Amino acid sequence: MNMNDVEFLRDMDGLTNATEQMGWPREQNGNISHMTLKESHKKDSGLRIAPFKVPLQEYRLKHVAISQRHISGHIPISLGNLDMLRTFLAADNDFIGELPETIGGLRHLKKLGLYKNRLTGPIPASLSNCLNLLMVNLSENLLSGHIPTEIGNLHKLEGAWLNNNHFDGKIPPSIGQLTSLIHLNLSHNELSGPIPDEIAECMSLKYLHLEHNLLTGPLPKALGSLDLTYLNCSNNKMIGIVPNELQTMEHLKELHLENNLFPGLENAKIMFMAAIPDLYITVSDECYPKVRGQGGEKVEYDVFKTKMM
Repeated sequence: MNMNDVEFLRDMDGLTNATEQMGWPREQNGNISHMTLKESHKKDSGLRIAPFKVPLQEYRLKHVAISQRHISGHIPISLGNLDMLRTFLAADNDFIGELPETIGGLRHLKKLGLYKNRLTGPIPASLSNCLNLLMVNLSENLLSGHIPTEIGNLHKLEGAWLNNNHFDGKIPPSIGQLTSLIHLNLSHNELSGPIPDEIAECMSLKYLHLEHNLLTGPLPKALGSLDLTYLNCSNNKMIGIVPNELQTMEHLKELHLENNLFPGLENAKIMFMAAIPDLYITVSDECYPKVRGQGGEKVEYDVFKTKMM
């Protein structure tokens, strides 16, 4: 690929020529609003990001989509200068290092997609300053540390995918402040302690993934107050009787409880299938489906979409 085509990633002095070659849209005032590496560049052998050399805020960028382009290097600190940015999609690349604290300066950000990279370190507490954030996908990285308590400030958040990392500690009770949250995936981490009762305050929640952690304690009875479609608590260290209150979730399509320390799961399975006829339920490594008598069909649910807003 012609390196001049992506000069914006290495040297912002080449931005004007690059935008003409790539066909990036401009607003009426001449400012660039979108940056996208198009399909024709996907065979690129690898790009490397260096620090931006001019103030990025001058370009008034609103959307950046550079996923699946074999880009390596650190996410520049100067990213935080893009104060008009609404979408930053840079998934499935080779980014390394920590997320910069300056990301908290992206006050208009709505979608953040950085899954399938090699990012390390904690989630910056400053991310909680992105009060317009709707979706964040940081899955399949090497991130670690605790999930910040400040995540509860993101009241507009509808989807959070933090799975397949190395997060530890407890699920913060502040998660209950995310009343717009629909999708929450914390699976495949090293989270410990009980599921906080406050999670039942996420009244919009439909899909809850907590599998493959080190969670302990019982399933909160308060979960029964939610209208969940999908619940997976498998492969933890949870104990106690599965609460009958969960049988009131009439729209529940999938329930996974296997590989915990719950007693009496065979009886619980029978009760759940009687209360929710269309439920696909697993209580051991073997599946026990029942969907209108035709055998189990796993529910399909939305995942993080990379469409620009």
